[in-house]
Amino acid sequence: MANTKQRNRFFLLAAGGLLVVAGAGCGPRASEANATVPQPSPTQSPRENPSVVPQGVSRGTISRSELLPVLDLGLGRFLQGIDTEAHLEKGRFIGFRLTRLYPDDPRFADLALRPGDTVTRINEQPIQRPSEALAVWEELRTASQLRVDYLRKGHPFNLLFEIRD
Repeated sequence: MANTKQRNRFFLLAAGGLLVVAGAGCGPRASEANATVPQPSPTQSPRENPSVVPQGVSRGTISRSELLPVLDLGLGRFLQGIDTEAHLEKGRFIGFRLTRLYPDDPRFADLALRPGDTVTRINEQPIQRPSEALAVWEELRTASQLRVDYLRKGHPFNLLFEIRD
């Protein structure tokens, strides 16, 4: 049980750690995970149900000079403040549902991502396994963007932050 909880927290390190910067300024193969991500119901779009539409910051810019020190702190630093649980549908892994996202950090107050949302990918990469999270973390050193895909009440959304030198 402790191993699963640690794995779940590890999954969101890349997202959680980098969202600190943004706020300031694991299951089947990837192909299977993509196939199981639910799409919005045609009878209830996010536009028809405003409670589904994320409120808060979902776009912006991150300075690489601010990003690199965050990455240098390492993954362990970001095990704090994030709790998740696996989100399964019909026995298939969809992503990790946030149950806690830095509740005492004011930099997260305006972020569109909230507890209850399910993170499915970061920078178009699955992060259901620790090795995938580590790869995404390291790739962010040279990435041009930070994109976090997530579901809210079954509807897909994303955060998108350009990373500038």
